[in-house]
Amino acid sequence: MQREIHFYWQEACASAAQSVAETLTSIFPVNVIMAAALEPTRQAFDTSRGQYDAAWLLRELPGPDAIWLIKEDLTYTGHDFLYGAARLGFAVVSSARIGFGEDLHKEACHELGHLLGLEHCSNSCLMNPSQNKRKLAAKPLLLCPACYDLLR
Repeated sequence: MQREIHFYWQEACASAAQSVAETLTSIFPVNVIMAAALEPTRQAFDTSRGQYDAAWLLRELPGPDAIWLIKEDLTYTGHDFLYGAARLGFAVVSSARIGFGEDLHKEACHELGHLLGLEHCSNSCLMNPSQNKRKLAAKPLLLCPACYDLLR
């Protein structure tokens, strides 16, 4: 039986939500359930930085095994920005710095990989970390054989 992942999206990302969800299911053995549009609360907004706190947003998700696509710029303690974040069965991905193209699909898959228990990988792999757009663009939209084996 495939693991069920609940997919949420900010209304501003609605046009990309279905294609991102389809990419997730093409890479991972999951059943993505299109849950609902969900807007971040103002409490998650860090006014001093002008960004949304990723850890706060992860706590706003209604339940585990959930991924949330938002347009807002993300921050987290010790980082200037994040493309996405995942923790304890929850993930959030931002289009703010990467738009709605292939890089967004890569980042969503990367964060889902973390949600499913994968760590960062040094191979040519989706699970390779992306500290900048150049690294994100350079990595493939697929898992390396070692990471794929870990999912089984």
